[in-house]
Amino acid sequence: VPLADSSKWTRGDYLSSLKRLRQFAACDVTVDQLTDAFVESFMVWARQRGAAPATVNTYRACILALWRYAYRRRLIDDQPRNVEKLRLPKRIPDAWSLQEFNRLLKVASRLRGAICGVPEAIFWPAVLLVLYDTGLRISALMHLPLESLDMETGDLFVPAELQKHKSDQVFRLHPQTLSLVRRIEPAGREKLIPWHDEFNERTRSQLYNGYRSILRSAGLSTGSRDLFHKLRRTSGTLLASVAGEKAGADHLGHSDPQVFITHYLDPRKLNRQRATDLLPRPEWQE
Repeated sequence: VPLADSSKWTRGDYLSSLKRLRQFAACDVTVDQLTDAFVESFMVWARQRGAAPATVNTYRACILALWRYAYRRRLIDDQPRNVEKLRLPKRIPDAWSLQEFNRLLKVASRLRGAICGVPEAIFWPAVLLVLYDTGLRISALMHLPLESLDMETGDLFVPAELQKHKSDQVFRLHPQTLSLVRRIEPAGREKLIPWHDEFNERTRSQLYNGYRSILRSAGLSTGSRDLFHKLRRTSGTLLASVAGEKAGADHLGHSDPQVFITHYLDPRKLNRQRATDLLPRPEWQE
């Protein structure tokens, strides 16, 4: 599978899938050994050992992608036929309310430490507000060079190479956000958001742990669905609430609005009428 232009997280999914497959088979597995029954047995094995259904589906997707690639390259004579995904519960996408986001900012603005020479009371509100204004993924934000932002206009250019959907985008930061970013002034700054030498697995964990601490202090949940990606859902949902679902989808770079509606739009945060506001009421009194 061509992975040269994929993110390190995507490459990590493939490596993790192959590692687990080797554990299942107790040996290296070659593509000519793959069959539908073999992959299905592997999925059952992974599930029995505690892997979440979504994780098992990721293993499946990576293995089938490698298998199909080998078939297209005529390295093998057969391809996958019918390896079903595990059924997942259909969760309502969860976003923060504006009031909850305000609590995050309030806690972040009172921090007393420093990160890479930047006071945390500036670092964290800047990160949170840029994510709120743009709906960017955290990995894209942490890789943006300083020159991606026009400090005068607030225009932020995000190249396709940093985006999962592989499209350039330009955002306009709010003056409140721009003012905070301008206050970040460590010596030798190269990135828009100063960080360690590299945003890798180790330093990424440090960032996530710091964010969890802020969530806890704000009295908010800290589960896997409550981290940075929830800010992306929040940005898209609150924009859709005032400008419509297509605007929310475009904001997050989704060419298919249904992807946005299914996976990002929290209907509980929308300012729109509900069924009980519109349904005729029966003539009944308690």
